[in-house]
Amino acid sequence: MLRLYDSVDGEVRDFNLRDPGHVSMYVCGPTVDNLPHLGHGRFTLVWTSHDAVHVSGLDVNYVSNITDIEDKIIARSLQEGRSTAEVVATYEGCGGRRWTNSASRDRTRRRTPRTGSPR
Repeated sequence: MLRLYDSVDGEVRDFNLRDPGHVSMYVCGPTVDNLPHLGHGRFTLVWTSHDAVHVSGLDVNYVSNITDIEDKIIARSLQEGRSTAEVVATYEGCGGRRWTNSASRDRTRRRTPRTGSPR
């Protein structure tokens, strides 16, 4: 049985599935406003959790994003005189690989309604 730490209650709890045999994970990915840094390591750690759940025999639907519009990205675009899309394109591909599969990210963007503020 898989047990996880519940940070709200401060307890380790059994991982109960809503849909037997299937797990859905949504993970906030990096904000790509600058070069990768230690904080982006959380994204990798959560991917490792995905692997652990998958190896346990469960089907995993893993969805993640990159934050491609946010106050820090807007500020950098104004500072550098470039569009937000150019800033994101610069830092999204750092390290020779993209953070996420762009086809999946684009489909997610189309389904997600825009909010008035990134906060």
